Amino acid sequence: MKLLIVICDRKKIDVVINMLNENEVKYHVTFYGKGTADNEMLSYLGLADSEKEIVISVLRKEKVEDLMVLFKDAKAFQNHRAVAFAVPLAAINKSTLNFIEQ
Repeated sequence: MKLLIVICDRKKIDVVINMLNENEVKYHVTFYGKGTADNEMLSYLGLADSEKEIVISVLRKEKVEDLMVLFKDAKAFQNHRAVAFAVPLAAINKSTLNFIEQ
């Protein structure tokens, strides 16, 4: 199992959620975030909007690999509009896994 984390502009959250839903990732937790970089750093990176939304999903390793390929080609992820990464979950109990898979 892996924990998928997607950070995107708030205006792009619907696109990200739709991509996850279309790929059978139905359980996500989203919350607001705010970038902390100063204006000079934002300009350098091409990030005009510092208001972000974070999406967290738990899914199987194979599904993460498939999604990363889709994210790479998605317009919402180009030009620094969104970033996605995954971290392995070392252990998850059976009841939690069953809840996520349902």
